[in-house]
Amino acid sequence: GGDLKGDVATVRDNLFAKGVMRDLESQETREILQAFADEKEEEVPTTTIRKKLPLYGSKRVGAIVRSLKQRNLLKKIPGKESTYAVATRLLRLWLRLSQVGKRPPD
Repeated sequence: GGDLKGDVATVRDNLFAKGVMRDLESQETREILQAFADEKEEEVPTTTIRKKLPLYGSKRVGAIVRSLKQRNLLKKIPGKESTYAVATRLLRLWLRLSQVGKRPPD
């Protein structure tokens, strides 16, 4: 069991401590990471993300995905072309629960 809210707070504190949120200061970076986390499958092709976020265009999505990989927020799936997963289960869980990449409603 354990208290999920407590777990989420702990994960958030750990991530903040690791500077993850500093890495996610741009809205588009958060939205793209969020889009990966929200998929049912852990392994997500970048084409799926491009379809979800058409405003960014494929070049922009590609560049952000590469930068997220360099920062160890996404990991490349070996043997699958342009397919990535959120780097850790905890990070994925936290993104799904916290919805940091959702735009606030106007």
